[in-house]
Amino acid sequence: MQKFYWKTILIFLVSSVIILSQDFSNIRICINPGHGGHDSNDRFISATGFWESDGNLDKGLYLKRILEGFNADIVMTRETNTTADDLPLSQIVAIANSNDVDYFHAIHSNAYNAQSNYTLLLFQGGDNTPTYPGALTMSNYIAAEIYQAHRTTAKYVRGDFDFYGTGQPYLGVFKGLNMPGTLSEGSFHDYVPESWRLRDSAYKKHEAWAIAKAFISYFNLVPINTGMIAGIVRDLEQKVSYYSIPGTNDNIKPINNIKVILEPGNKIYNGDEYNNGFFMFDSLTPGQYKIIYECQNYFKDSSSVTVTANKTVFADKYMLYDTTIAPIVSNHFPVNTPDSVKTSSAIKIYFNRTMNKESVQNAFSIEPAVNGTFSWADLDQTVVFTPDIPLEGATDYKVRISTLALSKWDVPIDSAYSFSFLTNSRNRLLLLNTYPFNNEESVSSTVQIRLVFDTPIFSGSLAGQIVLYNSSDQNVNVKNVRIFSQDGKGYIYFEPQTSLQPSSSYKLTLGGAIADMDHIQMVEQVEINFQTSAEQNKFGSLLDSFDSINQWELNTAGTDNASTKIGLSSTQKISGNYSGKIDYLFNTISNGAVEISSQKEINFGPESDINFGFWVFGDLSFNKLECSFGIDSAITQSHFVDTLNWTGWKLFKIKIPDVNNNYSKLFYSISLIQDSLGVNSGTIYVDDVQYSTSTTSVNDISNKINNYQLYQNYPNPFNPSTFIKYQIPKQNLVTLRIYDILGREVSTLVNEVKPAGIYTIEFSSSKIGKSISSGVYFYTLKAGNYISTKKIVLLK
Repeated sequence: MQKFYWKTILIFLVSSVIILSQDFSNIRICINPGHGGHDSNDRFISATGFWESDGNLDKGLYLKRILEGFNADIVMTRETNTTADDLPLSQIVAIANSNDVDYFHAIHSNAYNAQSNYTLLLFQGGDNTPTYPGALTMSNYIAAEIYQAHRTTAKYVRGDFDFYGTGQPYLGVFKGLNMPGTLSEGSFHDYVPESWRLRDSAYKKHEAWAIAKAFISYFNLVPINTGMIAGIVRDLEQKVSYYSIPGTNDNIKPINNIKVILEPGNKIYNGDEYNNGFFMFDSLTPGQYKIIYECQNYFKDSSSVTVTANKTVFADKYMLYDTTIAPIVSNHFPVNTPDSVKTSSAIKIYFNRTMNKESVQNAFSIEPAVNGTFSWADLDQTVVFTPDIPLEGATDYKVRISTLALSKWDVPIDSAYSFSFLTNSRNRLLLLNTYPFNNEESVSSTVQIRLVFDTPIFSGSLAGQIVLYNSSDQNVNVKNVRIFSQDGKGYIYFEPQTSLQPSSSYKLTLGGAIADMDHIQMVEQVEINFQTSAEQNKFGSLLDSFDSINQWELNTAGTDNASTKIGLSSTQKISGNYSGKIDYLFNTISNGAVEISSQKEINFGPESDINFGFWVFGDLSFNKLECSFGIDSAITQSHFVDTLNWTGWKLFKIKIPDVNNNYSKLFYSISLIQDSLGVNSGTIYVDDVQYSTSTTSVNDISNKINNYQLYQNYPNPFNPSTFIKYQIPKQNLVTLRIYDILGREVSTLVNEVKPAGIYTIEFSSSKIGKSISSGVYFYTLKAGNYISTKKIVLLK
């Protein structure tokens, strides 16, 4: 700090005695191009391809060369753009301090909402209380120079204490500096017109000159005795498609590849292709100059300007299109490459000038003839012919544009243009399979509709193309829509929003506009009719609601164990909160098996008329569904339930095989058995396991029951639940209570008037609201004058 002020005072004293030049001898400056290496803290603008680290470095290197030309000693914190160059801020400060520089400056560009473009200068301290007073002075110099050079909308000079609202040092690049320092945000790189300008080398050099002129002012050196000419060349009649700030000229489209000639001296500036139209000439001797503008397809134009020392004179130019030039076809699509032209291809013809659309459409012909529609792009320089339906497969087509095609200014093309192409063989999206099949009967009211196509589907083609109707031709809303691809095929799955009506007719229509990823359509509409099954309802007592799977054990054979599992699903369910979800993947050709067995023994006792059942949501895999039962824990019998040739929920009721009534019947498991014709993977859901001891109605039962009976619970002993069965011959107030060995009531299972019938109720130690210990308990049935008590044993 002492060194800086000594130098400043010395320079001021000398300047009062002699005339200074731009001589920076004995002045050392640290230039910090912000960021580095296209890392995560860098900023990229995808619309223009601009990286802030690149822009900052280019400006920094230009500034280095300019100041070194004035004999300055320059220290750069980076001169390349790699990850290694993205230094910690504390290291950047250390570089400046260790080199004992007189001034530190960081170069950046700004970003906010893509709609701003002002100049911002920051320094350490409050807005009016800088840590180093020289930093505020320099900030005002730089802000004024960049504002004039870039013609931004405004300029601001702020201290970081107040700008960030911290009341203390905020920017790490200033913390610990032993000299004045500033940070410039010259303009906004997320504002697209400015982002394009920042792609131009001369534009960045112009900013470097602005900062260099600020340094000359700061160190009280003589201003430069040369001047600059800069400007932007635009097409007066064309507008840009992106946002531009009102009140600026950024809405007028810049011209690419400009050629600007400066006379005298025959200096030539060749513009770039980055949509900025910018040009600049620097280091010009003050005086009169002529600028000549040459742009392809535009009338040549010129301007006269007067160059003044230490200033930039702007010579913007708005070019007029040369309307006398005959248009030509610059390109076409498709190109005739063997077996590459898709039948969904649109035909595109590119002109080098804006065309009279009607004349081009009249001049267009295609053989064999095709019906289609025209559209235009690129400011009416590209015509697109889109066939109404895919072209014929394996067919030669010839396209011709006659000399009737005119430019916007009615100048015809010099000669007719034609090209040919051969389409490949595929010209339709094929629907391979559906569920339900057409005219299918007994379809689940919760059916999952499945459509299979020969190739992946373009989801954007589906709007309004798939509609489910009821018998009154009303639309049925759907849910759980899945569009996916697998093994090269396209799949669409969905379900009705609410269950369909039982025993009812439905219709599914598929529109011909459904298309694949190449936009090849089905063309023909498809209609699928189906009939839902009769209503299915719970028929017995609930054994397991699958709100938990803790009691179920998974056993597998011939499966991939990582993909085969049992879990819970809240999406597919019959009642309660969940259903059991079984995912499987067989790794054999046939006879793989997935079994879920109950770890809680379900004993139906010696009844001779027992029905067991459960709900299954099928997966259309064509594998087999089985369940197995035991006879007194000694004999196991497997029961074929169904082939999984459906989707949606179905309730299955299985009559357990009759055996000698002295034996108990036991439920063991539900199994999925791989079929050689089935698919090797899928997902099924299971819910609400239930049973009944008779298919006879209560009224019929009441006619057969002539006595009261309390049966022994089963299983017994039990853990955690058991089933208690009783019968009454006529309507009575019924109570069924559990007592401990001391006669204290543990739980009341029934306390209500019941009609004649046979009843079974579950008693679970986990569902009575309190914990009970292992031991002997008693259950007592009271109905009218009938009282009966039996012993029950809980084992934990």
